[in-house]
Amino acid sequence: MYGCRSRSNSSAKANNRDPGTGMFNLPKVITWQCERTRQLSEKRRREWLALINRQDLKNLNNIRVCGRHFISGKPAALMDYGNPDWPPSQLLGHGRDSPSASELTERYNRRRRRSRKATAASTSTTDETSCAASVDVPQLDCGSGSGLHSVMDGTPDERQSPSCSADHGTKKDAVTQTDLTMNDIATVEVDKPRLASDLEMSSEQARHLEATLNSFNTDNQRLATELRESEKQKEQLGITESSLRDDNGKGVHRSIKNCHQIAFDGNFSFY
Repeated sequence: MYGCRSRSNSSAKANNRDPGTGMFNLPKVITWQCERTRQLSEKRRREWLALINRQDLKNLNNIRVCGRHFISGKPAALMDYGNPDWPPSQLLGHGRDSPSASELTERYNRRRRRSRKATAASTSTTDETSCAASVDVPQLDCGSGSGLHSVMDGTPDERQSPSCSADHGTKKDAVTQTDLTMNDIATVEVDKPRLASDLEMSSEQARHLEATLNSFNTDNQRLATELRESEKQKEQLGITESSLRDDNGKGVHRSIKNCHQIAFDGNFSFY
């Protein structure tokens, strides 16, 4: 970071000048696990480099960031992508205004509270739906009232539907389902830049292919025109060649006839 004077002999140990401050490597892209892990690790590495904002860095393997640039003193886990310590955010040193630690922490806590409320609401809705579907309402005898007593008598535990009690076991499944949904949304958000880049690249390739196809069509039309002109010239050359052969034949015939006539005239004069 600009202006940071921390030094360390090892990225796994605290530095000597500030014993309570550790040094942390630039996150690597994880390619040997699932696709979501790869995408999140790529996104985290990009964000770290963008916030470090050093154009003079050549060997990225030697990059270290000290704990003073994180609110908690160390980076958050990869899967905790909403945590303000997911990338470094404090004392960036290059003039970029960054939110304070308290503001970032409050945002993170608000998101967590909203997530917990959404999870609880989803779980409650699932439980209520299961209970309503499983309660067996008996037929009441209005005349004797025995049906009413058969439903209302007993302790609250006895009146509770057994199936409702069993359905509370689905709470964990509902929480898991909500977490999966939120993870899917996060995955889509991570995929957006890559998909936009792929779309732009595909559009550029389509434009290039269209231009190439148009060029091929133009060349084909030009070659077809040249071929037709060549055929016409060939026909004209054929006609000219035939005429020359006829003219040459006639000329040779006249020459032979003239020679015979001269020879005949000479012989006649001799006798």
